[in-house]
Amino acid sequence: MADPVTITAITLSVSAAALAATSQIQQGNEAKRVGKAQKANADLNAKLTEDQARQDSNAVDRQGRVTVGEQTSQFAHGGVVASEGSALELIRDTNYKTGLDQARINQKARYEAAGQRASGQEAYRAGVIAQQQSRLAAAGSLIGGAAQGFGTYAGAKK
Repeated sequence: MADPVTITAITLSVSAAALAATSQIQQGNEAKRVGKAQKANADLNAKLTEDQARQDSNAVDRQGRVTVGEQTSQFAHGGVVASEGSALELIRDTNYKTGLDQARINQKARYEAAGQRASGQEAYRAGVIAQQQSRLAAAGSLIGGAAQGFGTYAGAKK
């Protein structure tokens, strides 16, 4: 039987390893939680970006319709037929440019939202990896503490 000092040393060694392992696991869990929160935040930002793009695109569409309406009114007031010739070309050009502006707004938002989602996914992955690494480190701490305790016990038996 080992003496009380040896038993105390073994107990302290194993207890310290268990505390270190617990702390490592908690840190890993927190890293995963933070990564998950960052992903949720990035997903929300991406949705807000897309929503804003829809509103901007709708505003451009409304403004384009107003412009076409004003052009048509001015043509009618001047006695010009808006459904043929240069007047029709001007209206078509206005509609085309409005469509291009809408497409630019939507494409920019898609790219921005995709980047935000990718950043969030990367943060989540980093959290998962940190959690996995913390579990490995915790296992190493437990093994190291057990080995140290065993070494203390084996040394006391000599």
